[in-house]
Amino acid sequence: MFSMVQQMTFDSFLDLVGRQRFQDDLGKSTQLVTRAKSDGIMPAHWFRDVRNWCVRNQIDVPEHLFRWDINKQNANFTHKVQDTLKEISLGSSQ
Repeated sequence: MFSMVQQMTFDSFLDLVGRQRFQDDLGKSTQLVTRAKSDGIMPAHWFRDVRNWCVRNQIDVPEHLFRWDINKQNANFTHKVQDTLKEISLGSSQ
């Protein structure tokens, strides 16, 4: 099994495995992979599929390349929900 070092970036991971192959095999769109590439990290919910794909291809899973902090990942969503609730509250009080 190929052993990945902790310093591997998402870019170098894609270079190693082949971006097109990664996208095609995992069913990820070019846009999603481009976004992850620009962030330098994959969303946590990709982990299971990527892990299984890596195992099938005898590649160590690059666990450090996943966004494990759910709070950061959902921060924008939470703010949007709070803003929407404020708008609803203000609208019903008029």
